[in-house]
Amino acid sequence: MNVPCVKYVGPWASFSGYGEANRNEIMALHTSGVEVTTQYVDYGDVGSDHGESYRIARGLENRPIDYRIKIIHVVPDNYIKYLEPLKYHIGRIFWETDKMPELFVWNANLLDEVWTGSEYHKKALVESGVNRPIYVFPQSVRTENLEPKPFIVPQKKGYTFYSIFQWIERKNPKALLEAYWREFEGEDDVTLMLKVYRMGFSEDQRRMIMEDIVRWKQELGMSHYARVLLFTGLLDREDIWRFHATGNCFVSAHRGEGWGVPQAEAMVLAKPIISTDLGGIHELLSSETARLVKWRRRSLFNMTWVPWYEEDQTWAEVDMEDLKKHMREVFNDSVKARELGHRAQDWVKANLSYLAVGRKLRQRLEEIERRLR
Repeated sequence: MNVPCVKYVGPWASFSGYGEANRNEIMALHTSGVEVTTQYVDYGDVGSDHGESYRIARGLENRPIDYRIKIIHVVPDNYIKYLEPLKYHIGRIFWETDKMPELFVWNANLLDEVWTGSEYHKKALVESGVNRPIYVFPQSVRTENLEPKPFIVPQKKGYTFYSIFQWIERKNPKALLEAYWREFEGEDDVTLMLKVYRMGFSEDQRRMIMEDIVRWKQELGMSHYARVLLFTGLLDREDIWRFHATGNCFVSAHRGEGWGVPQAEAMVLAKPIISTDLGGIHELLSSETARLVKWRRRSLFNMTWVPWYEEDQTWAEVDMEDLKKHMREVFNDSVKARELGHRAQDWVKANLSYLAVGRKLRQRLEEIERRLR
């Protein structure tokens, strides 16, 4: 059997979700025996040790292999930059709302096919005007050789909820904090631990996050706010795993996810997750593997600084009462929560490992190769 050969194009040295998705996909292909050469796209945000997946992606850079397939995993408005004569082009797209911007659609229609991560986003692609064949493949995650040591956090006390995200409207930090503060008002044996950044990791960016928190507290006007611990520095990949290991339950009030890398990573370490039931990985989960929070649809807002978000797109408004209920039930029954986490761990290892996802990707690549002969 001929081994598929591909060039993988993307920002695999970035600390962003794009970077981690690139590294995981390269690892899935590499682990499943696909011949890979990588091309690096500089997003200007390199700055930490991304671990083995980064080192393998770097080691595969510009390998002289006879590839006929290019997988392009960049922001979709840039697909046109990486088209190459006589190659079969695949665009890897993860998106967070119900509609794709026109420039994304135009670029996607230059390709031979598109790979996305969920049926929800396939529907968004089709309804936005993408007319190329669309395939749905999950995103992989590292599941092996992980024994991270929790950080020692003297300020942490009691049961610890935690989250990892960029401090933007799509991730909905205000709803997360408000739900937590309201549900645990007057209680001292609970902590919410946040690993966040805004546009970067400077002291000015941290100050703006703190200003938001102070303003939201003033709006609530409560007499007691349950403990919140904030970390705004850049962590390397192994320390991200340690951050997961330090908390008890991952929680997110997001408005829409392209995939949900932190959710998957939390599950790998048998952490129960509470997360808005929309987009990406959530489509594959159930009450047996996660606590999925109800939501209602609303128009997008507060994202005009990103050119790809538009006012006619919609995303989720999390059900605050449902979010609070899930947090309270996990807090009250940590044994049951741990059982949920272990079921999630079994599921993610069986379905989202590099090998499990890589085999699915390789099967499709083999089909393409047969057509190209």
